[in-house]
Formats: sequence, C-alpha cells, structure tokens
Amino acid sequence: MQIYIDVTDTAGGFDAVLLDAEIRDAGVPSFVGLVYHGERDQFMVEAEPDDEAAIRAVVAEHTGTEHRLPVLQAQRVLEVDLRTDELIAGGFQFPPGAGAYFSLNITAQLRMLGMFQMRANPDIYPVMWNSLDDTSVFTIPDQATAEAFHLTAAATIQGTVNSGTTIKDAIRAATTIEELDAVVDPR
Repeated sequence: MQIYIDVTDTAGGFDAVLLDAEIRDAGVPSFVGLVYHGERDQFMVEAEPDDEAAIRAVVAEHTGTEHRLPVLQAQRVLEVDLRTDELIAGGFQFPPGAGAYFSLNITAQLRMLGMFQMRANPDIYPVMWNSLDDTSVFTIPDQATAEAFHLTAAATIQGTVNSGTTIKDAIRAATTIEELDAVVDPR
C-alpha cells in the first residue's frame, strides 16, 4: 500500500498532510509518496502510517532545497524552452525593421534551407514567399536577396536560442531557491 502525502509550500517550508485515512487507520507500514511542484517522489518510511510526526520528519528530509531545487530548475528550463519556441513561432521580419513577418515553423525552415542550397541556380527565381499572416507575398528575385532572407531567418532563430541559453545558464547556476527566483526571462 502507498500513503500519499500532499505537500504544499508554506512560508516555513513544506507542510505534509496524510490524505488517505483508510490506509492510515489500517496500521500497515508502507511507502510514502511525496508530491511537490507536480513531481512525485516515493520513499520508505520507518514508521507506522498513523505516526504523523515520524512521517513529517521523513518528508522534511526529502523536501529540503537540495531535493526541491533540481525539480524547480527543470521546470524553469522547460518554461524557457517553451518561451523560445513561442518566440521562434512568431517568425522573423524581412527586410529587418521594415518588412512583413514570415514563418519560422519547421516546414518554412526546410523550404528556406532548400532555397538556400539552390540559391546559385538562376532558374529558381523568382521565389514567392507568403507572409506569416498570409496577407502579403514577398518576391525573392535573386541570389543576394535569397541569401539575405535566409541569413535573417537563421540569425533570428539563433539569437532566440542563444538568449534562452543565457537564461538557462543562470537557472542552472542557481544554488538556492532565492537565486532561482531571481532569474527572469525578459524576452
């Protein structure tokens, strides 16, 4: 049998509450499952299920910063990855600062790569490229424009990934929850 403990983060740390009174009343020693920040941990308790003080002591050993920090860091890294994907999905502007926005989804990236590989072949021009919102079309008339278009897209993707990596580096470098909380994704 398993006893699951609902763990809530309080100002003084974690608070554990036994959820299943039937298991507790059965008096069967068992595993305790610990749930915190969406993650589940399970560990053996050297106590009877109704010995709440002993269970809380074991929970306290498993919920210190050294146990919580990696879970919180992983969660924050995932948030940065999701934000990076969201920013890339927003596309890129061409010409930079004055043009329409174009998709950077996987299909568009593959098309750009194909165009870039064929850029020296004059027979591929003109290349028509629809805007992200499909309200306009951009005509790529020649190799120089194809190169500029491709490099602008690649620079947008790489810049977004690099900015996310900088934030993730700060997340990974955090040694306390307070340091982790101070890391902000300003993008």
